[in-house]
Parts: sequence; structure tokens; C-alpha cells
Amino acid sequence: VAHVAPRGRKNRKKPMLDNMSYGSIALALVLGYVCYYVVTSLLFSPRRKPSRPAYNSGDFKRTYKRGTGKPIPCTSPATGETLGTCHAYTPEEVKAAYKRAAKAAEEWSKTSFDERRALMMDMLDWVLDHQEEIAQMSTKETGKTLAEAALGEVMTTLEKLRWLVQHGEDCLAPESRGVPLLLRFTKSARVEWYPLGVIGIIVPWNYPFHNVLSHVATALFAGNGAVVKVSEWASHSAGWIEDMLREVIGKRGFNPDL
Repeated sequence: VAHVAPRGRKNRKKPMLDNMSYGSIALALVLGYVCYYVVTSLLFSPRRKPSRPAYNSGDFKRTYKRGTGKPIPCTSPATGETLGTCHAYTPEEVKAAYKRAAKAAEEWSKTSFDERRALMMDMLDWVLDHQEEIAQMSTKETGKTLAEAALGEVMTTLEKLRWLVQHGEDCLAPESRGVPLLLRFTKSARVEWYPLGVIGIIVPWNYPFHNVLSHVATALFAGNGAVVKVSEWASHSAGWIEDMLREVIGKRGFNPDL
């Protein structure tokens, strides 16, 4: 026996949304956008204009050769395409790179955290403006898909830079340490963090852009310079990344040899 419900008004389904519901949703969207704008404004430092003129009147070109040692053929693992040939640095060239970075770090180590945050934001902006080029470069050099390159090279780097801007200063703040009970009335102890000078960085091949930029950014935020050794399996992009860093640092008015 089939039961058929009457067609009365009481059994009709009410519409899912009435006019007031649409108005509430619209209001919620507007409030959500305002909250998002406020929160992101708090999380991200405002863009700061450079506090000094561009370094060397805007000429950031290298005054040294990139490497004159053993040739390193660069090929795409996905297609076998020849990307070019790089040259390893000789021991003398590595020492010279260290000396240039150490000289530049003497001035950089005295900068404020506000200045360092501004540099991180400049780097973040550059990554956003060149995200397609970064993904294409990673795809050619490592054989990744564009989606994987965008996730592993671009988004991860942006998050690392954002995290440094938001939390880097707190990580380098002085930290209190306990002292023996009998000395508490006359002694106190704390750990203070100072720049070390030049940080040596060795990175693998799998994420040639992120692996370089994330470690260099950390070194720079702590007031150091950096000398990076990239993988011989992903050397083709090293010069391009170096030129980018020189440009971003130089536009801030600091020695791009950093």
C-alpha cells in the first residue's frame, strides 16, 4: 500500500534561503573580507622604501667570474635537453667569494630588524612577480611537473619568507637562563644571539630555488652573509638566483656581494 502525502501547504518544503538569509551571507562575506584585510595587514609588514640610495648607482653586475674550474654539463632529467654548461669554482675563487661576503656582512650585521624584514618582503615580492619563471626553471632542471614546482618552490618559499617576517625577530631575542639559588640575588644569565659573519650553505638538487633561497634568507635575517654550494645536478639556475639576490639586496642600498 502506497502512502501519498497530501498536497497541503504544511507539507511543502520551505526554500533553503530566504531574502534575509541572502542578506546575512552577504554581510558575513563583507565582514570576513574586512577581517582578512586587517589580519593580513598585521601579519605582513608594510612595504618600506629603501633607507638609502641603490648600491653603486643601481649597477649590481658582478665584477668577478662565476667559476673557471671543471665544466659541469647541465641537462633536463625529464627530456634529456641540454640546458648549458656551468663551471665549478676553484678553491681560490671560493676563498674570494667568502672574503667579498665577509666584507659586505660587516655593514649588514649592524642593520635593524625592520631593515631585514623589509629585505625579506622585497624577496617575497620578487618571488610573486616571477613565480611562473621559477616553476618553469624547476621543471626543466629537476623534471618536476609544474604543479609540484609551484607547490614546492614557490608556495613553500613564500611561506618561509612570511614566517621570517613575522617570527624571525622573536627567535633572535635574548633568552633568560636560570642561575644557582645562592646567586639569584646578585647574578642573572641570558643568551644573546649575534651574527656569525658568513654562513656556508650546501644544498641538494631536488628543489634548486627553494633550497637556496630559504637558507640564504635565514642567514641574511640573522645578520650574516652567505656562500652557497649548489648541487652539480642542479647548477644551471644558480647564476639566475644569484643575480636575483644581488638585485634585491642592491636596490636596498647594501653591497650585493653579501
